[in-house]
Amino acid sequence: MNRVIELKKFNIADVKIKKSASNFVYIQIAYVMAMLFLRDVIGLPSAITYITDVIMVLAFILCFKRIQKSVNLARAHIQFYIIIAIVICMCFGAIANTVKPTLFVWGVRNNLRFFIFFLSCIVLLDKHDVENIFKLLLFFFWANFIITLVQYFALGLRQDYLGGIFGTKQGCNAYTNIFLCLILSYKVSGYFNSKVKLINLIVYIGTVLLIAVFAELKVLYVEFIIIFVIAVFSKRPNLKTTLIVLLGIVGIIFAVWLLSIYDPKTLAFFFDSDQIEYYLSGGGYTNSGDLNRFTAITKIYDMFFADNWANTLFGFGLGSCDTSNFSIFASDFFEKYEYLHYRWFSHAWVFLEQGAIGLILLFLFFISIIVFCIKYRKTNRFYMIATLLFVATAIIGLIYNAALQLEVCYLMAFMFAIPFVLVKSASNNA
Repeated sequence: MNRVIELKKFNIADVKIKKSASNFVYIQIAYVMAMLFLRDVIGLPSAITYITDVIMVLAFILCFKRIQKSVNLARAHIQFYIIIAIVICMCFGAIANTVKPTLFVWGVRNNLRFFIFFLSCIVLLDKHDVENIFKLLLFFFWANFIITLVQYFALGLRQDYLGGIFGTKQGCNAYTNIFLCLILSYKVSGYFNSKVKLINLIVYIGTVLLIAVFAELKVLYVEFIIIFVIAVFSKRPNLKTTLIVLLGIVGIIFAVWLLSIYDPKTLAFFFDSDQIEYYLSGGGYTNSGDLNRFTAITKIYDMFFADNWANTLFGFGLGSCDTSNFSIFASDFFEKYEYLHYRWFSHAWVFLEQGAIGLILLFLFFISIIVFCIKYRKTNRFYMIATLLFVATAIIGLIYNAALQLEVCYLMAFMFAIPFVLVKSASNNA
């Protein structure tokens, strides 16, 4: 494959980076892993997060002319068409609602960068790059664990403020959740495909659960079970599936033990049916009249869309409910309805701005990745199953947090692109 630009070769944590435009993907991944620590702990200004936008744009410019060819080689036509449909839906909703151009531009930045980077990864990466990036991610995993321990025991940080390498500001553990699911999916799939030894998997499971307990990531226990259940059903019954079931049970027991020591309130929550019912369908996430994760769509419909079918289908327009530290990108809607905390959950945010059609298309995109992984699993079973496991947890993330609109979306986009990168590489070698 012809490369558009060349950069110097360098090594980080035994990762050998090729001299190519793919380096922009490496840089983006590494930067996302480190930038919040640089902001919150080192003290660099918040503006450093916008560097990810620059990297994303440069990567896209370098690969733009090769998108169609790469999509064909990767057999990513369905995903490409869904992205085009999402863009059309965004534009139509914005035009129909006469959204301010500045708000629309900011909405594009927040909602399309995931898809742009997804396509960039497909174009710029090959199998060698995927393997290298995972070496880099495993390096950051252990760096994150060490920093998390320091923050928890030495600094006394808890809950939403315990982020390890992802900083110390409220909501940083959303990044942690995505990252832990990615690593867990990678290691579980590796074990099933004879790439990871049992003892190695046990170490990673124990570490993931320990971080989840410290950061009070309740949803990770659900994601943990989902990853193991899907992994078991992805293979015919054998000794490994039996061992993984037993390991999953031991992992749950280990998590319960950790919770009894470090977070007894969360442990009590899981055994209190009244608390669980309220959590799933209560009056709001903060019990202050805001949205609840599991009733957000119905509440938004009742409050804003009940008498308007056009808004129900297309929303209020991309960017119309957004906000920013820059006043030109702050909407009047956000000023009035900030108390609803709709920007905390991707599905609520998308429904407000892009309507039912935009939300359905987004879920279809995620589901299409799962179908692709199953269809082409023989291309590289290890990475295909790893991606399948991760996407299953990412669907939960659409409801649980707003990771898709945060900078961690670049990490998600890379993971989603892996199956297509592998199919493209196989096509090039055929």
